[in-house]
Amino acid sequence: MDILKCTELILYFAMNKTLYYYILLYILLLLIISCSTYDDFSFVCSNRSSREIRIDKLDLEKITVPAFETSMIGLTEIGNGRIYYADQKLRTIHEISPLGDSCRRVLRAGRSNREYAGSYDAFYSCGGNTFGIVSDCWVTKYEVDTIGMIQKSTILCARKNNNEKGLAENPNTYTLMYDQLRIKEYNDTLYFSIAGNHPIFNMYAPAYFNSARIVKGVPIQKDKASFVMGRLSPKIRGEKGRYQFFMFDFDMDEAGNFYVGYELDSLIYKFDHRFNIVETWGNSGRDMDFREHKTLTIADYRKNYQQERKKSHYRKICRIGRMTFRTYVKNSAAETDGLQIYDDNTLIADVDIPKGIDVIGKIGDYYYTNLLGDEILDNNILWFYRFKI
Repeated sequence: MDILKCTELILYFAMNKTLYYYILLYILLLLIISCSTYDDFSFVCSNRSSREIRIDKLDLEKITVPAFETSMIGLTEIGNGRIYYADQKLRTIHEISPLGDSCRRVLRAGRSNREYAGSYDAFYSCGGNTFGIVSDCWVTKYEVDTIGMIQKSTILCARKNNNEKGLAENPNTYTLMYDQLRIKEYNDTLYFSIAGNHPIFNMYAPAYFNSARIVKGVPIQKDKASFVMGRLSPKIRGEKGRYQFFMFDFDMDEAGNFYVGYELDSLIYKFDHRFNIVETWGNSGRDMDFREHKTLTIADYRKNYQQERKKSHYRKICRIGRMTFRTYVKNSAAETDGLQIYDDNTLIADVDIPKGIDVIGKIGDYYYTNLLGDEILDNNILWFYRFKI
């Protein structure tokens, strides 16, 4: 009976060719839609990587900062020709000269306009003599010279969004990616690195690595809705270390282009301000061993997080002019980290650097790193490095 019905159907479609073609077209469209994992988002473009090593070793100048009270847990930014260190535990901000010979506290914990009452989730330079502190649902801006509050806006999770959007497109699905948080301001919009924070759409969900967004844009004007952009690198899908190395870093240039680096991907991606792919480049770091990575359960991931982070991965991206700086962690036995320097898309240096330092900006002819301290000695001594190219 089944064979007879199938025969009748085949004959029916053969005699009704128009209907047959419509059905084929419908099936083809379904296949295209189901295979469109990235919803028209593309990583495909020309790879312009080249290699022309000009620098074999950096002459790093170590500068020690005059001692001040610190918890050794802080964030470093550059602005207005100065270095600023935000102590996340003590809730203070110190201004440090480029030579490290002077240091003054410019903000402390408190409730006046010259003080800050919340915790520091993030700290960023707004350009010129203005910086912003991000805490919970608030962004507070301060002017360095007068140390007075100049703007305070509720711009994060409190912003209403369209809940009818799919989970991947809904900004409310995400939270700040605190372990690798990057914040940039461009054209009256703040851009944050984000991670899934939804019961059924997070890093342990099968669909997350295919469709999750990575950057949240929040217009400073309250009447404008926030939005999410970007994708995780396709390189991360199927990798053994994807749970412990799913993070990324980004920077922006003056034209609003994004420069994105992923922890398990040797390429650097340039996107325009709407996150359309422009170009890629990149070379693998030295002495990296991704064979050290292993697939972890959720319990093992949480238990062994700090130890796993000592294994090979790419870390921070910094774009200054036409130069791109990328730091990376070598294999777990290495005594140094690595720093790659690209002039446009050409690798001109891949050198050893002390563990834990990242390039954060430029003052004059020197490039500067973040501040470091010895948490074991706990002697309130911090230092940074600077170098020329």
